Amino acid sequence: MLIRLFFAALCLSVLLPASADQSLQAWIDTALPGTVLRLPPGTYRGPASITKALTLEGNGKVIVDGGGKGTVLTIKADRVTVRGVTLKGSGDSHDALDGAIMVTEGSDLLIENNVIEDVLFGISLHRTSDSIIRHNRIRSRPVDSADRGDGLRLWYSTGNRIEDNDIAQIRDITVSNSPHNRYTGNTIRDSRRAFNFLFSHRSLVDRNILEKNSTGIIALNSNGLIIRGNRILHAMDAA
Repeated sequence: MLIRLFFAALCLSVLLPASADQSLQAWIDTALPGTVLRLPPGTYRGPASITKALTLEGNGKVIVDGGGKGTVLTIKADRVTVRGVTLKGSGDSHDALDGAIMVTEGSDLLIENNVIEDVLFGISLHRTSDSIIRHNRIRSRPVDSADRGDGLRLWYSTGNRIEDNDIAQIRDITVSNSPHNRYTGNTIRDSRRAFNFLFSHRSLVDRNILEKNSTGIIALNSNGLIIRGNRILHAMDAA
């Protein structure tokens, strides 16, 4: 009897690491809308897509690896929360905007306390409204700044709050046709353009630290911006 228990425990210890490396999409598909999906610690395979209201909770102990294909996590729903997850291993297509998180359309989203690394683009918000992006650590890849992706990209998105993120080694923060957003308390460094606004009126840029970027803030055809209390240090481009 003791020998059988010993071999059963040995088999269980061998199987545990393999069970941690499984598809994130399978977990998402089994969750009911509106529930909190608390993932066990471990590494999960991406890419994955969320198409219903859901809270994805990693508690700082979950890694989602896209395996070098496409975008690691795509969101196509309202009222989605992604918290405490490390996202890595996106594809390398600039045309497809391969990255960590792509929101194709949604509102009332919360993306917070995540680590984003070894991806092309960081977080892309397309037609996203009334959402919060805060306390995330975002890095692209260790290549020339022009070959990286944007750490944060907003396109036709409004009413969002971008707060207290640690962003470095990216290409730009690109804000296009996206008025009425708030960018407060972020640190952006070692990149190309810290903020690049185009047709993005009446937004607030407040108390950000922009250090060792090629340029600090570029605003083109963007009326009514409030830019205050920012520190722009060691801008490296003579232009």
